Amino acid sequence: MSVLSSGAAILVEVMERLGAAAAGYFAARLLHLRAAVRAEVRRAAMATALAIVAALLVFAAVEFAAAAILIAAWNTHPVLAAASIAAGFLLLAIVAVVAVRRYTR
Repeated sequence: MSVLSSGAAILVEVMERLGAAAAGYFAARLLHLRAAVRAEVRRAAMATALAIVAALLVFAAVEFAAAAILIAAWNTHPVLAAASIAAGFLLLAIVAVVAVRRYTR
């Protein structure tokens, strides 16, 4: 009986060590996953912030270009200049809608 009980004790000890090793492995993997998720969230937040800044700067550039066209053509063809600017903005809006629809499907 002594041999069986010592064999069972060894088996239990090996199982405990195996469980501890598996728990350590999974804890380390969980820490790596957590760090990777944090880095990805940080990267996505930075990309979103930069996209917003870029969109605002493009908007300002388009507005200044529209004002320059309007000022340059005001004396000769004011209605044509205003209509051209409105058509340009409409075209930009349509392009933006198509791009958003393409990337959200």
